[in-house]
Amino acid sequence: MSDHHHYLLRLACLCHPDDYRPYGDRERDGPDCSGGCLCYYPLEDRGGNPLSQDWGVCANTASHRRGLLTFEHQGCRHFVPSCRVGGVEDLTDEEMQAIIDAKVPPEEDQE
Repeated sequence: MSDHHHYLLRLACLCHPDDYRPYGDRERDGPDCSGGCLCYYPLEDRGGNPLSQDWGVCANTASHRRGLLTFEHQGCRHFVPSCRVGGVEDLTDEEMQAIIDAKVPPEEDQE
C-alpha cells in the first residue's frame, strides 16, 4: 500500500480515547488487531485481494471500534484470538457470536 493511501486512510480514521497511544489514551496491554483478532477484517481491493494488514474494520460488537475503519495499532481490549485452522468461514452466526461474547478461541468453544 502506498504512502498516499496510508495518508488518506489516516485522515478518514476516527480515534477514540480507548485506543492505544498515540491514537488514544490507553497504554498498550494486548496484541495489535492484525495480530490474529477474529473480528478484524483487513481491507481488500476491488478484486477481493487484501491491501495490507495495516487497515481493516472491526466487527466485534463489544468493541468501541465496532464498524469503524481501524489502523492495526489502535488496539482494543476486546481482542478475540483466532486459532481455528479452517477460519471463521466455517462458523455459524451463533458460534461466532458465542465466541465473541465469551472471548474464547474458536477451537476451545467446540469442546
